[in-house]
Formats: sequence, C-alpha cells, structure tokens
Amino acid sequence: PPPALRPADRYNIYDTVTGALLPDGVVEFTPLKEGGFGKCVTFQCGEQVELPEDGVYLLQTRARREIGYPWTSHNAMVVSLKGCTRGTDASGTAHVHLNRAVTRVDELRVVVTWAGDVRELDTHVYTSAMDQIDYSVCGESVNGVTLNLDSCNGTGPETATIRVKPKLGYSLSLKLVGDPAATGSVWAGSMARAHVYDSTGLIAVFHVPPVDHSAAGLQWWHVLAFHGSQWKNEGHDLFRVNQLSDSSLPDIAVPGWTIMEAASRADWEEMSGEMHQLFVSGQPGPVPVLMPQQLSVLTNMQGESLLGVVCRTSHD
Repeated sequence: PPPALRPADRYNIYDTVTGALLPDGVVEFTPLKEGGFGKCVTFQCGEQVELPEDGVYLLQTRARREIGYPWTSHNAMVVSLKGCTRGTDASGTAHVHLNRAVTRVDELRVVVTWAGDVRELDTHVYTSAMDQIDYSVCGESVNGVTLNLDSCNGTGPETATIRVKPKLGYSLSLKLVGDPAATGSVWAGSMARAHVYDSTGLIAVFHVPPVDHSAAGLQWWHVLAFHGSQWKNEGHDLFRVNQLSDSSLPDIAVPGWTIMEAASRADWEEMSGEMHQLFVSGQPGPVPVLMPQQLSVLTNMQGESLLGVVCRTSHD
C-alpha cells in the first residue's frame, strides 16, 4: 500500500493547544471483516504497534480511553501488509494532534496541519482594529486573539483561538516559510488543512485550493474571514476566502469592516471617524493592513460597496 495508508510503528498523541504529549491516549485498530468488524486491538500512546494479521483496519485515536467530550477523535483507514509501515519520521512515529473542546460560545479555534516537503507554515490573524497576531506574540492574547501554538519545524500544528468581539472583523492567513520559490507544486503536495472548531465541535475544514503547479511566488494561503456582528448567525457567516496569493492580505478591505458595519447601522458619526482615521490621518500603525486608495473599493462580507450600503441604509 502507499505510505499514507500504512500504519505507523507507533503513535504519539498531543494536545493542539499546549503541544503537550497525552500519555493516556490510545490508538485502536479494528479489522474490517466480511460482514462486519473483527476484534479491536489497542495500543497506548508511544507503544510499538504490532498488528496480528494483514488486512484493512479502522484506526481511531483518542486522548483517553473514554470516547467523546472533551476531546476530538481522529479516524482513518490503514492497510497492513507484510509488516510495511509508513515510517513517518526517523523513528517511525506518527504524530497525532487532538483538539480539546472549546468551552466558550464566543470562541473560535483554528488548527492547521500539513505534510510533504513543507517545513513550516506561519499563522497570521488580522483584525479590523489593525491588530496582527503571529509568532512574535505567541501565547499572548491580543484583542482576544491568541496564537496558542507555533510550530517552528515539522508538520504542525499551528493553533489560534479567537474570542470573538461583535464590533471586530477577522481574517486568518498562512505564510509558507523556508521556500523562496513558493511554487504551486509545493502547496499542492503540502496536504495542508485548517480545521475550524467552535463550542459545538468541528464546523469546517479548509483544504489548499486547486493551483497551477508551475505558478511561483505564492507565499500566502488566505483561509477565512468573518465579522463578529454575524457570529450568532448559522455557521457564523464564515467567509471562505481560500485563495493562494503573493500578497500578505486577501482581497478584502480589512480596515474597512468597521466602516461598513457603522454604515449598515446608519451610525454616521462613527463611520466618519473611522474614515478620517484611515484616509486623512494615514495609516494608524505599523501593521501591514490593506489600505484602500479609494472609498469605491471598500466592500462588506457580502460584496456590497460602501456607496451601496449607504444608499440602501438611507433608503430604508
């Protein structure tokens, strides 16, 4: 079988938020038999895996023997044949990261993992208050946003937790580090994924979008965006940006979100104050935000222009 389908020699299980090893974690292999399942074989975190026979197995990784809350589980299919293992790293160990449940209803967590030849992906979270949260403030809370875990070498995870504020817009992007060419083929082979959790569990999974393998200079993967005012809507109105780019910010007006939000409420005083801050006083800080040169390029998350929102609000 191809390496991705082979079992590893052993499995280490980690917490996505702290990066700590979970010694009580278990890996279960249940053989698929004609008409059902065979007897499950269980191994502890870090224990040598020795499957009793060749065949196809359902693999389940848990943070502890009990199923469910407060941890997610990892499920996969593996094929055992003549003792072939995947050899995930030099020691033959696979590293599995499990997410502890988000307990607050106003929090969003994004867990990023990858594989292939990618050495590192850096998480960047921007807010409409001009905050930039990245590895330089790992472990610190900045306006409710915390980069919990920064992976400097390997396959992740990178974990960010956002405590959502109703008046703020947010966007999350990933930067490819250590590959100056940043070609499409590197992204295509990265198997990068962003898992998004709220207090109900896993709500979305983002995969790298289709890309021309010969394209170059694509250092950035812009994953998602949303506005705190939409948090209580179904699915939190997450905006699937999902684009590869040579620019550090997606094609959305990050500082304009507060302007658009004020316009939608017909709060002209707040709107004019925001506009003065951005377009008269100049850039409010060193954070590399998308600074529109003309008001006409400002749009909200639904794609409406600022003029359109003002006219609609005034008309209503």
